Amino acid sequence: NGRGVVVDTITAVFIKRLDIYEAVRIVCGPIYATSVTVERLAERYYEAKGLVGRSPGNLSYRDGNYILTENTPEQLQNVCESREEEWNWAREKLEMLPALPRDDLSQRSRDVIEMIGARGVAPAMAANGALLPLLADDFGSRVWAKDTLQVEGLWLQPVLMESRNSGHLSEDAYAKTILAMADAGFSYISLDVSVLLYALRQADYDVSKLSKPLEILCGRDADLMNNLAIAASLLNVLASESCPPLTKERVASEIARKACYPRWAQAREILAALISLIQPGKTQMRQHFSKWLRWNSMGEKRS
Repeated sequence: NGRGVVVDTITAVFIKRLDIYEAVRIVCGPIYATSVTVERLAERYYEAKGLVGRSPGNLSYRDGNYILTENTPEQLQNVCESREEEWNWAREKLEMLPALPRDDLSQRSRDVIEMIGARGVAPAMAANGALLPLLADDFGSRVWAKDTLQVEGLWLQPVLMESRNSGHLSEDAYAKTILAMADAGFSYISLDVSVLLYALRQADYDVSKLSKPLEILCGRDADLMNNLAIAASLLNVLASESCPPLTKERVASEIARKACYPRWAQAREILAALISLIQPGKTQMRQHFSKWLRWNSMGEKRS
């Protein structure tokens, strides 16, 4: 409704890193936060500043070996500068609200807050007090805010879609942002043909660059039966795309790999459903998937 939204710290950082402040503000109105967000960003900056000039590293264990990964002075300096920018940006762009709910909290709610800390629920309490929605990509935060404080929640992608549809965010800027969210590990994002085609074009048709987006679209946790239509639409578009030879076939193989490997017992049904949605070159794709299935059935059984 344009009255504004309250963001948590993680969402604020992503708005800054993805450079979508204006896209969010135009749709939602003023972007509010609590002092907790600014304090946490300040802490992150001073933590990074304290590491500059030192040689800390990360110790991990892989394949029976301990591995120490050291950070270069340049890397530490870049992290420090990036966190300082995020802190300064938050102080300049975000409007502050007190983390005070309208009504007294129940004993159960107070017990939860005592367990997880007041910092974690400060944005939800501020949203309740100001009668504003909570903008947070963390599903658990939105559920808790709704169940406990009757705060409506939303996440970034629908806001960006509205900004794109109203002409405030270009198609390329939208696609670039969604791909950045996918690369950053966002769980709840949806991909359409325009985003996938943008990724392919930006990579000069290097199909390996589609691995992560196609994992989201067709992987183990995907809503595959609905998303196969999007995958087929991409193959349909590529039929008329000016791209290097065999690009469509490589994309088809990558789609099959992501969709079938986690569900190998249903591989034939999945490929049949995909072929039924393909318009140009249906016979060619049927032959391609038949060869793909034969070759990928060799060796160890897939689960």
